[in-house]
Amino acid sequence: MRGRRVKGVLYVMILIPLVIFVIVELTRSRCHGRNSESVTRVKSGDEHLIDKTDAVGRHVLSHEWKHTKEFLHKESYNFTINNPEVCHTTGRLHDGVFLLVIVVTTPQNFVQRLQFRQTWGSRTQFKDEQIRTLFLTGRTPNSTMQYKLKAENDKHGDIIQADFEDSYLNLTLKTILALRWTLQHCPKALYFLKSDDDMIVSYEKLSEYLYSLPWKRVPRLYMGTLLVNKPPFRSKHHKWYTSYDEWPEKHFPPYISGPAYVLGHSTVKELYSAAMETPFFKFEDVFMGICARKAYLTLSHNHDLPDFRMGDHYSYCLYDGYITIHHAASNLRWRYWKELRSSQRPNCTVTGWEVFDYCSDVDDFDPTYAVHGCETIQNW
Repeated sequence: MRGRRVKGVLYVMILIPLVIFVIVELTRSRCHGRNSESVTRVKSGDEHLIDKTDAVGRHVLSHEWKHTKEFLHKESYNFTINNPEVCHTTGRLHDGVFLLVIVVTTPQNFVQRLQFRQTWGSRTQFKDEQIRTLFLTGRTPNSTMQYKLKAENDKHGDIIQADFEDSYLNLTLKTILALRWTLQHCPKALYFLKSDDDMIVSYEKLSEYLYSLPWKRVPRLYMGTLLVNKPPFRSKHHKWYTSYDEWPEKHFPPYISGPAYVLGHSTVKELYSAAMETPFFKFEDVFMGICARKAYLTLSHNHDLPDFRMGDHYSYCLYDGYITIHHAASNLRWRYWKELRSSQRPNCTVTGWEVFDYCSDVDDFDPTYAVHGCETIQNW
């Protein structure tokens, strides 16, 4: 009998810890379930932030919200160098600026700005309508460079400087501030062109094209090189690396390539409003594509604003067919400008994209082979 009592006590001593362990685990599991539910559902009214579930069951936030960065573009940045009176003008038909060109630049790019001023940016009118060109940059920690930048503005009156650190990954912020400046100081601008400072921009061709557009297309225009189904670069060594946290999907939304694009006056306002509700994304043209989708804007492809890098390749006839040319060598930008204004410029049978087909068909002994720069085209 005594042995049975001892065994019973031993059973109880073993059973009690086991029961306690089971109770603790059940309680922990229920708590974990409630915590998981709170994460999965986010919060009342925000269920739309959940986009999908990945292979291991983790919930992935919508690509429009899966960013850890703050809304740094919503900060109250000041324009430390400003020229708000530039748009106080009127044209023959349009009350205000017909075409506002804002060239994004960096503080140290004095030579690029000077070249732009002396070439494409020297044009201020088209058919008595007003064109204005400004250069937007961020701040520099170099006091000597800042002094030179201020002196440059004192001479030309065309610099806008905002108090943010100027860097490649802040190009999104720079573009948003260009939109903000336009809304604040040039709200009557009929068209807005954003351009890099290494571009060739034919103000003549662009203005002629815009002037010919049906008025109903003007307000919500968003025009340039349209890119669709472009995948993010996932290699960490790539210049345009994008992590899955930043963008979990296989492709970016449709967007207009960044070197140059044209906006109608309503588009400027709608993009800026959408940007204020969209988390910061480091690639400016993709970010603008996200904003355009949010604003239900239609993106218009124009093959005369190509985004390929021209580099050291030159053909007057090729160049002369485009509205904008991206990243041509500085000496070739000068060369094209001089030939464009010369009475001895080449007599082109075809221009732009058609030159590629022309040069692939014409014989190399044909006199027009050299005129169209076909040797350059064939060796590209």
